[in-house]
Amino acid sequence: MTIKEQAAYLKGMLSGLELEENRKETKLFKEIIDLLHNMSLSIDSLENDVDEVCEQLEIMDEDLASIENSVCHDKQCGCGCEEDDCDCDDFYEVTCPKCGKKICLDEDTLSEEEMNCPNCGEFLEFDLDDIEDECSCCCDCDDDCDCDDECDCDCDDDCDDDCDCGCNHKKDK
Repeated sequence: MTIKEQAAYLKGMLSGLELEENRKETKLFKEIIDLLHNMSLSIDSLENDVDEVCEQLEIMDEDLASIENSVCHDKQCGCGCEEDDCDCDDFYEVTCPKCGKKICLDEDTLSEEEMNCPNCGEFLEFDLDDIEDECSCCCDCDDDCDCDDECDCDCDDDCDDDCDCGCNHKKDK
């Protein structure tokens, strides 16, 4: 039974009691029943309004999701973008533990060390202390050495990955 139906039932019960119209108690009961009836109409109207707003919100949410997908998917390569001037090294891929979706983040976003997942809203924290920078020295020391970061091969210091000596500025042990 809805609130509106309950108020109508109480109004009918009051009429069926055949109370004296001139008594103060009868007038009080009628006013209380009228108040309940008016409140039930207001509540019914508010419930209808909330239902309408919820429907509109769902439509807007779907539209926003569509826009997000088109914007995010328009800019995707290995790092999450399709820009011609993209430097994929500037982005990091993170997987949300709750929804499992991959998120492409730049270094500035990661340096904030926390954010909400844009897909599911899960609070994410990043501990950058666990990320080790690779040592660029030639001894493969994993940053635990005192070397001067210079290659000890006979090639010039400007050699790159295509270096014929095979050192790539890292000494083979």
